[in-house]
Amino acid sequence: MTKLPVERQDEIGVLARSVSQMQDEIRQQLDALQSNRRELEHLARHDVLTGLSNRRAFQERLELMLVRAQRSGERFALLFIDVDQFKGINDRWGTRVVMPPSKS
Repeated sequence: MTKLPVERQDEIGVLARSVSQMQDEIRQQLDALQSNRRELEHLARHDVLTGLSNRRAFQERLELMLVRAQRSGERFALLFIDVDQFKGINDRWGTRVVMPPSKS
């Protein structure tokens, strides 16, 4: 892009400064949107209580591994660990968690 003539002292300079200010505001809003999008993507794939990957993240990774194994002929193993009564723990403690402020 061509540099705007913000140093001019006529109407074109006024217009250039206005456009430059709008560009800065748009960049700030896009940065904030990008940050919010990353945070939402993280929340969609991680447990709020533990911060660990959730079922959705697991399913996405499993699908990728299956596709990769089918393409390459490689084998892989899946270890499943069942925690007894975890739903009760999650139901009891998971809803009371207060999210820390996001790091932006």
